[in-house]
Amino acid sequence: MASENLKKKEISARIALAVERSGRKAKDIAAALGVSEVTMSKYVNGVSTPKNDYLISLSQELNVSVSWILSGKDEPFPADTSPSYEEWKRRALEAEKKLAILRGVIPMLNEVNNVLSKNL
Repeated sequence: MASENLKKKEISARIALAVERSGRKAKDIAAALGVSEVTMSKYVNGVSTPKNDYLISLSQELNVSVSWILSGKDEPFPADTSPSYEEWKRRALEAEKKLAILRGVIPMLNEVNNVLSKNL
């Protein structure tokens, strides 16, 4: 019984960490899962553990693996794969170049459209 309570506390600590790391409120996650705030509070405080279907949904909402919630194994949070500032800057410059090309093409297309309209 003591080891079961310890396991619940460990699971709840990982859920609480994942909730905190998500930057969302537990009540918002509860709403997304379709459970009450009281139920979510029980998950976070180690009173109860989520059933399998909620565990899967919870892991998806928190962007962590079920394995990590249950055992602490695996990487808890995916590596940050968002582009760097330099990558965003490079993409913005590319987009500006393409936009400049389009701005040059549009008047030509309008002119072609006018010529075609007159000839029809």
